[in-house]
Amino acid sequence: MKKHTSSKISNQGLGRLTGPVTVVEMVGCTDINSINYNSDAIVDDGSCVAMVPGCNDPSASNYNSLANSNDGSCAYLGCMDSNAINYNPIATADDGSCITNNAGCTNNATYTYTGTSGISQVYQAYLNYNPSYNVDDGSCIARVYGCMQPTAFNYNPAANTQPAGECVFVYPGCMDPNSCTYNSLATEDDGSCVACDDPLANNNDFNTVGCSAFCQYCLPVEQTPAITVVLGGLSQGDTVIDGLTVIEKDNFSIKVAWPHPVSDALPDGTLSAPVQLHSLGYKKAGEPNWNTINIPFAVHAYGYETYDITGLEQNVDYDIRIGAQCSNSFSSYTNISVATENFIYGCTLEGYDNFDANANFNDGSCVLAGCTDFYAMNFDLLANTDDGSCLYYVAGCIDDQADNYNSSATIDDGSCVYTAVTGCTNQLALNYNDVAVTDDGSCLLCQTDPGVDAATISVGVLSSAFGNYSTITWANIGTNTTNGSYQEYVNSSFINNGIAYKVFYKYNTGSGWSNNDTFVEAENPLNLSTDTCGIGASVLGQDQGLLPPGLNFGASLLFFGPNDGRYAPGVQYQLEIKNICTNCESSDPIITPILTIPTY
Repeated sequence: MKKHTSSKISNQGLGRLTGPVTVVEMVGCTDINSINYNSDAIVDDGSCVAMVPGCNDPSASNYNSLANSNDGSCAYLGCMDSNAINYNPIATADDGSCITNNAGCTNNATYTYTGTSGISQVYQAYLNYNPSYNVDDGSCIARVYGCMQPTAFNYNPAANTQPAGECVFVYPGCMDPNSCTYNSLATEDDGSCVACDDPLANNNDFNTVGCSAFCQYCLPVEQTPAITVVLGGLSQGDTVIDGLTVIEKDNFSIKVAWPHPVSDALPDGTLSAPVQLHSLGYKKAGEPNWNTINIPFAVHAYGYETYDITGLEQNVDYDIRIGAQCSNSFSSYTNISVATENFIYGCTLEGYDNFDANANFNDGSCVLAGCTDFYAMNFDLLANTDDGSCLYYVAGCIDDQADNYNSSATIDDGSCVYTAVTGCTNQLALNYNDVAVTDDGSCLLCQTDPGVDAATISVGVLSSAFGNYSTITWANIGTNTTNGSYQEYVNSSFINNGIAYKVFYKYNTGSGWSNNDTFVEAENPLNLSTDTCGIGASVLGQDQGLLPPGLNFGASLLFFGPNDGRYAPGVQYQLEIKNICTNCESSDPIITPILTIPTY
């Protein structure tokens, strides 16, 4: 319901309103216990909302999302200690979260400092920073970097941090390592260095007396003996003798090369001076005047200095000399004799069909006839001319004991057929026949060769190229009357129906024989192998191949070496020698007389 308007009032004789009229609502919630009670409402419009008391603060620990009227029951958890850094003044219950106030320097900034030593290091920017502090009290002390040792040259009294290697101490003295008065501890040169008192040295110091240990000399090119060179035509390759190279060239010229333009030191250990140039001279032998060429020093490929000498003649002897020029001195000359020859063209390769012993210049005409077909069984790798001699493989049975033996076959194709074959059926025999069906009593068992004469065993010295080992050597007659005719074979990897040797030893230690007076197998330091018995065998011999019956040959063993603890001149030792065969070793060894290691 609304009150009257102004027009209606004016009709009642009360006069006309001249201002705006306020309309007052008369409907709303008229229930005084509702949360939305309207005291101006005259008519209830059904909008009343019932009041729900409780804690309606979302930050409270007992917040009720349904409450629409705060009844003062809100509770708050937090630190209730007013001295803590996280004190909560509105907390109504302490939750144990209080953090004690720990004041100090909390600035954790870092700084990278590069010191006198050149080493960079990362430091905390403040000296008294501590991660346990939680309240900065303004007490941070900035680092000051420097040397903190008062005796140092660069001492800094304001420094509170000293990096490693920061201090510099000054020690006067000679700082030149090539001086007689060099002081390794000196940090400041005081002019006390003295060099060399030899007037012939490149670094002579005329103010120095009694100092020659560090004299530097201008060294000559390495010495070399006389050489002979064939010049002209096609290049014949390099000739290298004791450090000097002569490259045979066409157009009657040679190229000389020397590998050490600046040597490190003289034989007595004195130092060399840096070379600035080389002086090269050449002339015909017997003539007084030299053709001289100065060659500035330069580093060339592989460290060589080289120079071409051109315009030479055939069949003429030449003298060549090379010297080194340093800053203050000149070395002695290296003298070389070169003899040129007249050219005789032809095949200079021995063993070729048209080899010419008189030729001194290979003209590429060498001929070696043979089978040049790679697929032929007699292919000759060295042959350069095919002579029609090639032989080719024929497959078939190549065992003459087989029923279908093919005499024309060159390669076994596995087709052999056996019916009744007689032979040795003992697998330990030298002549064991794996296809024999009936044993014919021909088996030859491994025995010590009576042709090995122990009395001929002697001690010798191997070439120094192998370390001057002591060796033992014996002779072998090459026949075996016990086992009949056989073939000697000295390559342990392929022992084939033959005999090689295994050696055992003992030596006198000075207080008795080694190894409790028993023989121990000797190992060949250059050829250690394993025989078919599974025993490590030192197999001896000078050749690798089959030797026909009755042929004399020598066998030897590298026995004691200079780095061997048993080696000493005058030491006595004794050997036991056995044969090893295809399948096993002999059981009747030969014991040698007592031998003595020689004095080299």
